[in-house]
Amino acid sequence: MRIEQLLPYITHDRVVSEIILADILEKDRSFLFAHPEYKIPDPKLDKIKSRIERMNNHEPLAYILGYKEFYGLKFFVDKRVMIPRHDTEELVDQVLNYVRSRISTKPIKICDVGTGGGCIAITLANKLPQAKIYATDISKKALNVAKKNAKYHNVENVVLPDVTPGISTFSRSNKLSLENKITFLKGDLLNPLPERVDVIVANLPYIKTNKIDNLDPQISEWEPRISLDGGKDGKSLYNQLFSQASYHLKTNGIIFYEIDGKIYTKTFKDLRDT
Repeated sequence: MRIEQLLPYITHDRVVSEIILADILEKDRSFLFAHPEYKIPDPKLDKIKSRIERMNNHEPLAYILGYKEFYGLKFFVDKRVMIPRHDTEELVDQVLNYVRSRISTKPIKICDVGTGGGCIAITLANKLPQAKIYATDISKKALNVAKKNAKYHNVENVVLPDVTPGISTFSRSNKLSLENKITFLKGDLLNPLPERVDVIVANLPYIKTNKIDNLDPQISEWEPRISLDGGKDGKSLYNQLFSQASYHLKTNGIIFYEIDGKIYTKTFKDLRDT
């Protein structure tokens, strides 16, 4: 089947289908329109049909492709982790601006709490070679994905097996310096930290439990509930974080956190005052 014969049969989401088709053909989307006569090999045609069927079942495009771009980097994702949002790039920007404006001769210590697939921690490791970074998560499955992403971007500090061989389709490039390190820790929010840190970064679940089923099916039916559920009032995990933070944050430290696309901060003094 040629491209020009296949495209008219796609009626669900033409743009997403074109992205899927281009990804399988390992071509740019412009190739589809410049070469409508291109004959799609049968094995790839079967893959295209399978992925379009997954799309029709409301599966998110990032899970279908196996990756998502965040802050100019590609991250492996699957249903073990929440898909990174572009809104969270602003959270990274604010942390970077703060660290770069800080005058200190000592390496800064940062904790990405609830790291999920590791996109925040790995991006910070990429941009801040002088930083010592911890990344925590209560989910072992999520940490496996984060570690795989760290290995791909060459910033992990442990030797890991290939946790899910053959799924990710993007190629390795732009290897980072081995001086960039992330320490991954399994546990409840800040509890696993072995020392106090200068900066805590958090993008924790904030959706009220009874609102989750009302979300778009691509979210409610596919993304891990543990990454969405913020408890009865949506504030459960953040309240727990703030309670722990005074024991794990340096006295001149700061927390950057995101709720519904908006960025907030709390200092050590704010925590003690409340």
